[in-house]
Amino acid sequence: MQLSLGPKFFNNTLVVIFLIVVGIPVFWAANQYRLKKRYNYGLSQIRMGDSKQKVIVLMGQPDATNNCAILGSPSLNPDGQPRDGGCKEDYRYFTFLKPYIVTFDQKDRVIWKGYQVSP
Repeated sequence: MQLSLGPKFFNNTLVVIFLIVVGIPVFWAANQYRLKKRYNYGLSQIRMGDSKQKVIVLMGQPDATNNCAILGSPSLNPDGQPRDGGCKEDYRYFTFLKPYIVTFDQKDRVIWKGYQVSP
């Protein structure tokens, strides 16, 4: 018995390759849009003094957490403004070229919120 790869096999293979090549970028772009929409809404609802629990409800679990010293100057926010009440931790939420950041003080209350835009 000889295995024959006819035109039907190649047509199906091309369809699968096309779906992969087109589908992955479309899925990625749709997910980025969804995340940006969620993070913009969440950031607009967060107020200074809010708890970590409220931030997680609005924004979801962070993609990364950093102690404030990682910014190089623990007394400054990512935008260069002085921090209020001392910084303990930053929650970071990532989208393409725009990380969203929420900063907490020693009492786990929001002292800064914003995002960084890549130059």
